[in-house]
Amino acid sequence: MRIKYPWAVPGDTKMSRQARAAANLRQELATTFPGVKFSVRSDSASMTSSVDYGWTLGPTGDEVRAIADKYAYGRFDGMTDYASEDTSILGEAVEKVLGRARYVQGSRHIPEDVREKVGRLLCEAQQVDYEDCKAGRVRLQGQNDSRWLDDHVNILLSRTTFPPDPDITGIAWSNGGYDETTGAEHENGYYLTFSEPTTTIEVRWNEF
Repeated sequence: MRIKYPWAVPGDTKMSRQARAAANLRQELATTFPGVKFSVRSDSASMTSSVDYGWTLGPTGDEVRAIADKYAYGRFDGMTDYASEDTSILGEAVEKVLGRARYVQGSRHIPEDVREKVGRLLCEAQQVDYEDCKAGRVRLQGQNDSRWLDDHVNILLSRTTFPPDPDITGIAWSNGGYDETTGAEHENGYYLTFSEPTTTIEVRWNEF
C-alpha cells in the first residue's frame, strides 16, 4: 500500500483520520480522473465520521465508487438491517496508509441542459414527441412502458462516462459488446456519442 500510494498524507500528522481520508481521496480521484473537479469534505459527530464527495459529469458513479469505497470502514447489510465495521487486513492497510471514515458517499451532478438534451435524443430515436413524453401523455417505449422519461434519462446517464468538455453529437443503439469503431464496450441499449471519445476507468476495490 505504501509503495502504491507514496504521495499519501501519513498517519503521524495531527489530522483526524477522516480528514486524512478526504485529503487522500481527493488526490486519488484527481490522479485517476484528470480534468474532473471533485469536491471532497470530511465531517465528524459523536461516535461517527463521514467523507462526502461530488463531481459534475465525468466518470460514472460506479467508476468513482471503485476508488472511494475502500475509504469507508462502516458496512451496512440492508437485507439484515445490520451495521458492522470492516476489520479485514486490507481495511487495516487502508486505515494506516490512507485513513478512513465510517461513511463515504458521493453524488454526480448532471446539468439540466444535458438532461434535456438526452431526453430529446431518446424521444427522437423512439419517434415520440418530447413534450408529450415529458408530461407523461405518451410513454417512450409504448403503452406498456412503466417508466417515465426522466427514469430512462437517468438510466442512460448512470452508465455514461463523459469526456472533458463533452460535446454530445447524438445517440446510438447497441446490442451489447465491443464497438470496433470507437473501441468502447457498450451495454445493450442506447448510448450517447461524443465528438471526442470517452475512456472507461476500470478499478476493482481489492486492487486498492
